Amino acid sequence: MRDDGESDIRKERALHIFKRHIDGVIQKTYHFIEFFGKHPFIVGVLAFLGIAGFILAIVSYHMDRSDAQATTDQVNGVNDIVEKIYVEVQSQKRDWQVMDRTFYGVKVGGSIQPAYSLNFERIIRKGKGVTKYIQWKLPNSNRFAVSYNSEQDRIRKIDLEWGGGSNGKDVGISDFRFGETSLQEIRDRLGSNGFSYASKVMYTNDEGIVTLNAFELKDTPAIIVVFETLISNATKAKIDLLPREKQVLGAIGDKFILIGVSVADEVFLDDEWGKVKLYDPVSNPIVLK
Repeated sequence: MRDDGESDIRKERALHIFKRHIDGVIQKTYHFIEFFGKHPFIVGVLAFLGIAGFILAIVSYHMDRSDAQATTDQVNGVNDIVEKIYVEVQSQKRDWQVMDRTFYGVKVGGSIQPAYSLNFERIIRKGKGVTKYIQWKLPNSNRFAVSYNSEQDRIRKIDLEWGGGSNGKDVGISDFRFGETSLQEIRDRLGSNGFSYASKVMYTNDEGIVTLNAFELKDTPAIIVVFETLISNATKAKIDLLPREKQVLGAIGDKFILIGVSVADEVFLDDEWGKVKLYDPVSNPIVLK
């Protein structure tokens, strides 16, 4: 019983000391607040610090929002660029998917190696410096040729010429057919008159008068597609009998018949044919179908 009484006394003393300590803290806090309340300068400073803290909180909030908005804008900008690149790549793929049918999967800007794998009769191989030229004879008598840079292993120009046979008329582009499709039909279907290289506007060969019409690809502007059309000597003899005003090129576009198609990078054609180009008022980049 005695030990229990001493234990209770010790607990009461400890509780009393704790209460005194708490009372002391409360009194000091009260006097601290009362002291600041009696000094306007200190109250003003505290108020200013409170306002400053509030302003900083607002600024921080807006900065966070601005940073978030800037990040969002950057992400959206990157998405727009990626989407644009994707659309361009898909468009260029469509162009080459069309031309693959014509040029056997050989591409301008690509390696010469796919052309070497073609199982056709090679009839011409020549070169000038690093620029090499190879021509093959196809089973349908058409001629397929490639000009390439041997140092860079890069194809610069591809040609397909009609050999005159009925089984080689299908071009593979926009339902054009060698020996049948006229220059006027080409213009109408492509919705453009294209342009001409000044040195290649018109020239003659053993078969008649030849003209070259070039077209920029809308989705690949550095690549030029060239259609070669011919007025045969027999047709020319008939045209010569027409009045002079009906003998101009624009009026006889339906008499020029497709005999060849080429695709090349513009820099190569500029080097080969000269940089002077003649544009028709109705000259727009085209999309192949």
